[in-house]
Amino acid sequence: MKKIILAVFAFVFIVSGVGNAMKMITNKNFVIIQDFESKILTNKRTIRVYLPENYFNSSEYYPVIYAQDGQNLFFDPNNKMKWDLDKNIEKLTKEDKIKDVIVVGIDHMGVQRITEYTPFPFSSYGGGKGKLYGEFLVKEVKPFIEANFRVKTNREDVAVMGSSLGGLISLYIGMWYPEQFGIIGSVSPSYWWGLDKNLAEASNNIESLKTQKIYIDMGYREQSTMFKEKNGRGISNVIYTTKEMFLLLQKNGMDYPNLLYIEDLAGEHNELIWKERITNFLIFAFSKKKLSSELKNIEIYYYPNEWGIGDMGYLFVNGVTEDGITRTFLGLTPELEKLKLVDKDRGIIQATDSGIGTISVKIGKLQAKKEIKIEPISSIYCVAEINVVSPTKSVQLVVTNQDKMETNYVVPLLLVDSTNESGNVFSTKITNLRGTTIDADIADENGNVLKSVKLIMNSMYKKYTFTLTNK
Repeated sequence: MKKIILAVFAFVFIVSGVGNAMKMITNKNFVIIQDFESKILTNKRTIRVYLPENYFNSSEYYPVIYAQDGQNLFFDPNNKMKWDLDKNIEKLTKEDKIKDVIVVGIDHMGVQRITEYTPFPFSSYGGGKGKLYGEFLVKEVKPFIEANFRVKTNREDVAVMGSSLGGLISLYIGMWYPEQFGIIGSVSPSYWWGLDKNLAEASNNIESLKTQKIYIDMGYREQSTMFKEKNGRGISNVIYTTKEMFLLLQKNGMDYPNLLYIEDLAGEHNELIWKERITNFLIFAFSKKKLSSELKNIEIYYYPNEWGIGDMGYLFVNGVTEDGITRTFLGLTPELEKLKLVDKDRGIIQATDSGIGTISVKIGKLQAKKEIKIEPISSIYCVAEINVVSPTKSVQLVVTNQDKMETNYVVPLLLVDSTNESGNVFSTKITNLRGTTIDADIADENGNVLKSVKLIMNSMYKKYTFTLTNK
């Protein structure tokens, strides 16, 4: 007990002697440093240091992660929207899967986050002070941590990590300072910032990147609304640019266990999802034993979930290793029925016939098979079935507005049932692009408006039934 008190006292003395107004708060195995001043960025922020449980009872030096968005990293009983990075580390260390690790969580600066986490300005978003932020981390934060905490300094024991724009700037910091960071964690990275410019930078730094361990992941539900989709089917730049970065690294000779890439079909852009995937990064970066490439199982995934003839989308295979790490495999040659392979590297497939299509893959001794229901119409369209129950002898649909554009055309409805107790049943089908919104009037044979309706065509098939009564 005396050793713990002495260790904390010594730390308080060092902090109070650095000549600025920093404040330190200790809470169990956390040290919160408030008002950490940066001369490079001319601001002050909070830094949160997570320490292993036995830190004050040993003289051991530990691997370290320098992580962005420090205020979002650690467990908070009052806020579920956290990574729970500390809880994940404790669980994995108790299971003897990873080494004890120190985490240095560097808080972002609110409105300055975009500016500090971006390597260059882009579009109307501004930004571009990422280089200064990298200098701040390497020349101010890292020396302070190394002087006051028992962290290892060999690059193979030092990681830089972040998510979203934090994942983007972590990649750049790793490229700018390869002698400092041997591990890069790029979680749901915003590689869309600058689009292909990031690929060019990675290509220019490929030789140093090949000496580092790199983790990249992305979810298919992280759809960007900032740019037009690549093919009109929900494939946005967040997927496209992340996949391209992985392929660039892979084609230049990087592979597991030095490169880990994960695609998550259900992955959204938030901390609840990242806390589930982060165990992959922790085992990948700090495993106690040599990582195994042996797979326990594989599973096929495809995107989007609705398909019609002519539609294209993504195919990928995830495997789980003997260490419990999920890996995504691209560049496979699957056996396909009612589908064809359009781009092997990127896993792009296209539906060629309606019915039940199948995808079969084999990796080593493991096999997997998946079925896809393919409709006779492309999923970029919506077929809307419109039924009208009316006492009148005939009805027609008069379209007055389509996607806020005034129009005027008539769609006749055919009588399909004259025995219904509620009135005659009329029906028709209209086809339009998905996402179209139509305003229309249901009118009788004399053109009198009986009802005004709105048709929202947001799925492959929609069915509307309108029942009219005598006034």
